[in-house]
Amino acid sequence: MRITIVLACLVILATTSSAQTVFTTCARMNDGPIGAKVAQGLCIVSCSLQNCGTGTCQYRGRPVCVCSRCGVGSG
Repeated sequence: MRITIVLACLVILATTSSAQTVFTTCARMNDGPIGAKVAQGLCIVSCSLQNCGTGTCQYRGRPVCVCSRCGVGSG
């Protein structure tokens, strides 16, 4: 029952959000220190899944995750 309610809320939120909403791993990097840490962690995980050593959130017109040391791997 709870999952149904949560999914319904997410659908309503997604359909009522504006076109300016950015859905990236670094989208919350400017939401304070906690948002920045969460965004950075998600960016690193995203880059690790792409066989990159690390990643950082940068603002390039919009918040984006920039991977580095690709091809080397994460470990």
